[in-house]
Amino acid sequence: MSLSAALSTVGMIIGVGSLVVAMAVVSGYETTLKKSVIDVTGHVVVSRTAGPESPDQFKDLLSRMKDAVAYTPFVFLEAVLAHSGKLSGVAIEGIDEATLHQVLRLKSRVREGEFRLTRESDASAALVGQGLARKHNLKIGDRFRVVLPAAADQDRGRVKPRVARFYVTGILEMGRHDFDERYFVTDLKTAQDFAQIGDQVSGYRFKFKSDEEAKIFAPELDREVRPHYRVKSWYSVNKKIFQAIDYEKPVIFFVLLVIVVAAAFNISSTLFVSVIRRFRDISVLRAMGAGRGLIMRIFTAQGLIIGIFGSALGIVLGLIATGLFVWAQNHWTLLPAEVYKIDRVSVEIRFSDLMAILGAAWAISFLATLGPARRGARLSAVEGLRYE
Repeated sequence: MSLSAALSTVGMIIGVGSLVVAMAVVSGYETTLKKSVIDVTGHVVVSRTAGPESPDQFKDLLSRMKDAVAYTPFVFLEAVLAHSGKLSGVAIEGIDEATLHQVLRLKSRVREGEFRLTRESDASAALVGQGLARKHNLKIGDRFRVVLPAAADQDRGRVKPRVARFYVTGILEMGRHDFDERYFVTDLKTAQDFAQIGDQVSGYRFKFKSDEEAKIFAPELDREVRPHYRVKSWYSVNKKIFQAIDYEKPVIFFVLLVIVVAAAFNISSTLFVSVIRRFRDISVLRAMGAGRGLIMRIFTAQGLIIGIFGSALGIVLGLIATGLFVWAQNHWTLLPAEVYKIDRVSVEIRFSDLMAILGAAWAISFLATLGPARRGARLSAVEGLRYE
């Protein structure tokens, strides 16, 4: 193999390998974010805009959710957590353990302790986000206080805070930085008693047969029930991020494809040199009756071999590089969670992405061979043997 052919192959390997890594990381980021949202919030969330209401007032809305597989009620409260001399604004979610696991996958996100909401005599059980636990140095079994601002009974303009004690039964990795930093969950009845709202709930979370079905259904129902209710799907919760991924993925693909195009120029120049060096051989073949089509196929095959061989090795390089990326993010923080919502992604190598990369690489390699191949095919027997 000549030096120019070797450089062409190396360029193809680097270009294809870069594409494999980029597409695997972007696809993995999309899947990781989607899974974290669905695990924690469900496919569809229905909430009352005016605050908690009794379950009876949700009956009409629940009757419209015929395509839902399961649902679970929740109570959402905002309060202040006090522990170890630190104060933090927190979001408390009261959950119904009897129906929760049919809709959400919170149990699979317990990293320490266990999923248990048993109330003790002096405190209620809580499962705390790992960021919140880290901020307040909370460990399994630790007690902490939560203050809920509320209006006084006689004077609505005066605040009379309510205080409740909780103890940590488990630490959750919710998959999103903002959730981990301020969320904790407790029993539905505990949250209702703390807020003094009786049997009222803030809303319901629903599970559908498929992610796409929920994504399509939620906006239609939201338009019908506004302004009294809000209906959000897993997609609308992070709509801007998912839209950015949809736009950025093809952009990244075509930007990195420039490396493959540069490698294709090397293939083209290699073939032009090969045509010039083989004027005599081409002329002999033409004199023996070889047609232009045969000459074109010879040089086209030569360029395609470089492209196919380089892209195959590029796939191997990309797979190795994705493995290194997974290893690196286990040892260092590669994604700032404050920006990307998550600090770790699962790399996902999709068959469709690989086919797109290979198809683009082979098509570019083929187009790069056409110029030199046509030049060689146009050579006449007399022209090549003129100075022999």
